[in-house]
Amino acid sequence: MTVRIGGGQGFYGDGLDPVGDVLADGVDYLVCEALAELTLAILQKDRQRDESQGFTKDLPAYLNAALPAIVDGRTKFITNAGGINPVAAGRAAAATLKAAGATGVKVATVVGDDVRGRGDELRLPADALFANAYLGARPIVEALDAGATVVVTGRVADASLFAAPLIHEFGWGWDDWDRLAAGVTVGHLLECSGQVTGGNYSGPWWENPDPLRIAFPLAECEPDGSAVITKPFNDQDLLDAVQGALDIDSERRQQKRDLTQLVARYDTLTAREREVMALVVTGLMNKEIAAVLGTSEKTIKVHRARVMQKMKVDSLVALVRVADRLHGR
Repeated sequence: MTVRIGGGQGFYGDGLDPVGDVLADGVDYLVCEALAELTLAILQKDRQRDESQGFTKDLPAYLNAALPAIVDGRTKFITNAGGINPVAAGRAAAATLKAAGATGVKVATVVGDDVRGRGDELRLPADALFANAYLGARPIVEALDAGATVVVTGRVADASLFAAPLIHEFGWGWDDWDRLAAGVTVGHLLECSGQVTGGNYSGPWWENPDPLRIAFPLAECEPDGSAVITKPFNDQDLLDAVQGALDIDSERRQQKRDLTQLVARYDTLTAREREVMALVVTGLMNKEIAAVLGTSEKTIKVHRARVMQKMKVDSLVALVRVADRLHGR
């Protein structure tokens, strides 16, 4: 049994277009990780202006993108877009489904990360605007066990969003540390969205024909905790890229063979023939070379002919190219 999880978001405001590619490739779960510490502060400002806010405003957009797969029963949706107001986010998710005419989709909201109610016990400042503790995978697993198709949380450890469906699907125990660790590892990779599939590429990224369309990651997970991290791709594009790389490698190998042959030919030249070759490629005439080397023009002609023969060239232009190649080796 293989479970496919798609990383649909790595931060609040992440790209939406790649989500369609992930869904088209087919995933059992689409997980959108939207929160950072700074994000909570931004959401708190939203809640100060309007008590019904405090969750990420792009939640409906991501949910709508996944809606066809959700309604068809192909994909479940998990997100921490609830921010500091998961209850309002859950209502927004339900409203999004209702507006789309989707029925029979169970939405679960995970709460409990807001610890302001324990302010005295935790010695929080009296004027603390928000205080949230990281929850883990357990409440998400419980929601999935109860039949939820859409799970909206507040502050949950990022990797737990991804580990939860694996625990639910494979029945991992809460003391099965190796498999839980594997699930956390998968989660830490997928939560980075495009950063794990090329967004951190430090090579000539400008050569990418569409650098804004970096495919988001997928994990093909097995019950033993092993997983393959991949991404949506077009078969022909991949084959073309592989063939292009093979062609480049073949060309470089041929160039290396050619250079080896040139070096071998050059090694057959006598010391005097090498001197003559070095002067010939500078453009000097036989008479001028003879004067430089203190010998006769006739002797230079003989050496020159032997150089051309041994280097297997039939023109001065070709000899210059050979010399340049040898010099650049």
